[in-house]
Formats: sequence, structure tokens, C-alpha cells
Amino acid sequence: MIALLANERWFEDWSQPATYLWYLSTAPAEILEFKGAQGAAIIPRQIGRMAFDVALTVALEAMGRGRLWLHADPAGGDRLVRWSTQMVGMRTIDPAQHPKLPGSTLTGGRRNDGRYLYLDAQAALQTHAALAPYWS
Repeated sequence: MIALLANERWFEDWSQPATYLWYLSTAPAEILEFKGAQGAAIIPRQIGRMAFDVALTVALEAMGRGRLWLHADPAGGDRLVRWSTQMVGMRTIDPAQHPKLPGSTLTGGRRNDGRYLYLDAQAALQTHAALAPYWS
């Protein structure tokens, strides 16, 4: 499951559009498991990567032209940050350079806790190309 804000503001320049990945999750393995022809349990793999690719495709097609950012939920621990940086090439938004990020105008934005990650337009194209072999 994914939830996107396709017309959020870009953290480096709040006047520029970007896509914000609000939520990305796969279903629990026990929900996805099914029986194959021989009765063996089969659990589809790459669901998170496919959901991320959907978010990336939306970001590439949206007004922000590939600019995509997200917050890695602390419940996902360091494993989630590693997946985001190693598997899909995201970079951390430095809290020293960007202590406040676009968000609600009521709260004055989001406080950067060091778990915000991003792809700029060029990195989004590179990541999209790198993920292409998984779908062919």
C-alpha cells in the first residue's frame, strides 16, 4: 500500500513541487502466502520494491519531475533506512542544513529528525533505470 502527496513542496526550495511518499507498506507475509500447484507455500517477493517503483513513477510523471522524499518511520529501525539508501539509492536530508521541512502550515513544517530521505530528479531517473530489470 502507498499514499502519496504528488504536489508537496521540495525541501530544498519550498516554492518548487515534489512528491512526498507519505506511506509505503507491504501486507504481512501470512496474508500474501498462497499455495502453488504442488501445494507448496508461496510468498511473493519484491512487493515493497514494486510499491516504491509506483511512487517513483508518479514522482517522475508529476510536476516535481522526479523529486521524491519521504520519512523513514522509526518503527522500521535502521533496517528501513538501509533499505531506502542501499536498495533504492535515497540520500539522507541533513538535519543541520534542513532542520525544518515542508509540512503543515499550522505547525510551521516538519522537524527533521534525520530519518528523511530523498531522490532528486537525476537520482530518480537512475533509480528508475536500476529497478527496470526487476519488472522485465
